[in-house]
Amino acid sequence: MSKKYDLDSRLEDYAASVILVYDKSPKTFASDYLAKQLIRSVCSSALNFERRWEQVRQKIKLISLEYV
Repeated sequence: MSKKYDLDSRLEDYAASVILVYDKSPKTFASDYLAKQLIRSVCSSALNFERRWEQVRQKIKLISLEYV
């Protein structure tokens, strides 16, 4: 049994599952408003993590080049 620690794709999968749940939910004003807020929040987290992780990877690459 191997665990999946790839947080980037896990956040993307979570955002996709939230969107799918929203599509199946009843549409009232309150539920629509809250669901859209949740979708924005989840998608933002996934995108911000991906952007920050890319910055960290570039920094690690630069540090490793300094020691070569």
